[in-house]
Amino acid sequence: MKKLILSVAFLLIANFLTAQSVEMQVNGETRVLSYEVKGELDLLVDDSSRKYNLFIKKNDIVKKLTEDNYLGLLSDFTSDKDIPEDDLRLNLRDIRNFVLDYNAKFDSKFDKTPPVSVRLGLLGGVSNYNAFLPQQGDDDYNFGGISFEFYNQEKFNRHSLLLQVRKNFDSGDIDLDVWEIGIGYRFKIINTEKFHLYFETEFFNLHRLDFDESITPDQEGVTIEPSSDWEVEPPLSIGGGIAYEVAENFYLTANYNNIVFLGLDDNDESPLDIRFGLKFDL
Repeated sequence: MKKLILSVAFLLIANFLTAQSVEMQVNGETRVLSYEVKGELDLLVDDSSRKYNLFIKKNDIVKKLTEDNYLGLLSDFTSDKDIPEDDLRLNLRDIRNFVLDYNAKFDSKFDKTPPVSVRLGLLGGVSNYNAFLPQQGDDDYNFGGISFEFYNQEKFNRHSLLLQVRKNFDSGDIDLDVWEIGIGYRFKIINTEKFHLYFETEFFNLHRLDFDESITPDQEGVTIEPSSDWEVEPPLSIGGGIAYEVAENFYLTANYNNIVFLGLDDNDESPLDIRFGLKFDL
């Protein structure tokens, strides 16, 4: 079952990555490019190699930036606004900031942001806490939580560091009380203005489990012990999700987490960890 889920996930990711690219004519040559900034002045990249060839586009005119021409081209494309070119180097960060400065003259959403931006998320869902429970005690538990997403909008806008706190608020066959604090990483496969599709993983989990040990069924291969103390586990969980902007800086989210849990014993049952929520920029 896990192999089937992973195969489908990889196929979907490959399709989404392909959908992110566009074909454009540059000096009579067809190039496959992807948008880095889209506004009055567009910045595109050819990221098929580590060199990250850069292109600018305005009024359907696309030009490649080189060491010989980039200052002249940027000056020509932005001649209607006074954008400083002092110490401007031909790299993704500098050119992206230059394009953002220009676009900010037309739309305030392109204004410079702090080095670290934060999104606050409120989430709820259902989980069978697959990594923690014996098979006979497997049950679905509702939970709620809060999350913080840290990212750099200018330089690493596809990458985020996550901090999440989760707590179940009902019980099933086993009267279980779970607190979890997780730290993870998120990569936005699709990162448009309105829609995000992302892969994420959790690599640190601090949790506390409380339950009545006397009613726990015996099960070989999975051993859990009640504890009022916090315990650290270094799992590697894999999941993903989507976010859609319904108002400015306000997103609805849906996640399927812990599709695969590496580094912990589980009960070989299909994992269930579905989360819905909302998040907004602080």
